[in-house]
Amino acid sequence: MKFLQFIAMIRSTKPELESKLSSMRIMDNNPQKPVVRMANLCVVSSHAVNGVAQLHSDILKSELFADYVSIWPKKFQNKTNDFQAEWESAKMADKQRLAQFIFQVTGVSIDPNSLFDLQFKRIHEYKRQLLNILGVVYRYKKLKVS
Repeated sequence: MKFLQFIAMIRSTKPELESKLSSMRIMDNNPQKPVVRMANLCVVSSHAVNGVAQLHSDILKSELFADYVSIWPKKFQNKTNDFQAEWESAKMADKQRLAQFIFQVTGVSIDPNSLFDLQFKRIHEYKRQLLNILGVVYRYKKLKVS
């Protein structure tokens, strides 16, 4: 939707917002340094606006874009919770596979609900912290053997 169409639509369908059009503009009115208001551009031109959490969606609707919500209430949505459940399920399935792999290779049983911190990359000699922790593990294993 072009901004002039947007203004015409507001004037014809929501005349009570006429006084707020200056704050809803996509371009700032400063002739010396015109500025594009990217958030306003996104709201006007997109088919949906989604917050990253329910709290953020509520702030968008009640404070930042309340005037736009009065025009397009269904445009403002919150869809983060569906993603989180799917992500947690995939993460748990991978942790269970990792626990099975560790058991098959080492015979050590690990709880999949544990926190895992894995690092898959080449070990460079200038990575002192990594070399230091490997040294700690080496010395610990030597102590256990003797």
